[in-house]
Amino acid sequence: MNGWHDLGGLQALGPVRRSDHDDEVFHEGWEGRVFGISLALPAQGLYNLNEFRAARERLGPEVLILGEYYERWLGAIERLVEEKGVDGAGMDAASLAERLMAVVRSGAPATRPAPAPPRFSTGETVRARNVHPAGHTRLPRYARGHVGRVTTLRGCMVVPDASAEGDDDVAEHLYTVRFAARELWGEVASANDAVCLDLWERYLEPAVPA
Repeated sequence: MNGWHDLGGLQALGPVRRSDHDDEVFHEGWEGRVFGISLALPAQGLYNLNEFRAARERLGPEVLILGEYYERWLGAIERLVEEKGVDGAGMDAASLAERLMAVVRSGAPATRPAPAPPRFSTGETVRARNVHPAGHTRLPRYARGHVGRVTTLRGCMVVPDASAEGDDDVAEHLYTVRFAARELWGEVASANDAVCLDLWERYLEPAVPA
């Protein structure tokens, strides 16, 4: 979706200021607890990573722009818990902690068997599609409609757009695409700069239509 979470490339937002506490993992104790909850609930099977991302994106600008980092996480957790009707009943702390540690040790791989060969190849010039999905997507607005070059094939991965709807079985090839800064932002950008994005196949089309 297009919203307050997707501000890449926009002007007049002021500088990004570095906090004196940026080297600290958690600035206050409640932040660590929110982080733990954000891992524990998916371990319980209540939501997945992309549902969590989509919930953060649906928060208002008062949280996304003015709120602290973990305030956004807490807001997303509260929204998901309410939407899914979670009341905490039947959640055993010991078994939940065991599942949580299993996830931490093994991770949650997003790779899937490829349903077809990749459509694009390394070195190929592609265009990011100019689309505006109503739901979650990993295709930023500033790249849509612009031309880049495929630098790496990453394999077949779960598609975030479908995963945010609770479907982790939809998978496509993932590519790293390099966009020249001047392609994205014109002559004001440095000729030496570029942005590399990991983009799923559905986000791309041939730069020159067949």
